[in-house]
Amino acid sequence: MVSERTYTALETQARRGDKTGGKCYGDRDGKIYAPEAKVIRQLFRWYVEGYSPRWMAAELNRRQVLSPGSSWNRTARRAKVWCPSAIHGDPRRGSGILNNEIYVGRRVWNRLKWIKDPDSGKRHAILRPSSQWIVHEDATLRLIDIETWRLSRARQTRRSAEVGDKVRKGLKRYRGQAPVHIFTGLLKC
Repeated sequence: MVSERTYTALETQARRGDKTGGKCYGDRDGKIYAPEAKVIRQLFRWYVEGYSPRWMAAELNRRQVLSPGSSWNRTARRAKVWCPSAIHGDPRRGSGILNNEIYVGRRVWNRLKWIKDPDSGKRHAILRPSSQWIVHEDATLRLIDIETWRLSRARQTRRSAEVGDKVRKGLKRYRGQAPVHIFTGLLKC
C-alpha cells in the first residue's frame, strides 16, 4: 500500500513537470550548475568529434575534474574518478551522461520498473514500454542543442551496430591482456 501511494504521488509530480528524485550531474537543487554544465557540453563535443568514452574519462581524470557523485561520500570503488560507463551508460535505459534526456530539456519518468529478487535481495530494473513513460519538456533545463544530441545518438547507433557485428563474427569485446594465471576470474577466495 505504501509503495502504491508513493508511486501515485511521484506520478502526480512527474505529470506536473516537477523533479521526482535522483541526482543529476549538472543540476544542483533544480538549477543548472555552471562548472558541471561546462563539462557536460565538453563531453558531448568530444563524443561528436569521435573521441571514445574511455579517452574522455581518462582526460577528465587527468585534468582532475570532479566526477558525478564525487561529493556523495562513497567508500567503494570509483569514489572520486570518472568511469567510461558514467559517460556512455546504456542508451535503452537512458543512463549515462550521453543518454540523459534532461540535457536537451526533457524529463522522463517511469522508464524503469524496479523488482526485488526475493532470493538475493537485489533489485533489478525492467524497461517499461515507452507508452508508459511520462515525458515533460522544460527548455530551462537544456544544456545541449538538439543537433548535437542527434549527432551523438547517431554515433551511438553506429557504434552499437559495429560492436554488434564484431560480436556476431566471433571477436571478443575485451581486447586487454590475457590473464597470467589459469583460474583468474573463475575462482574466489
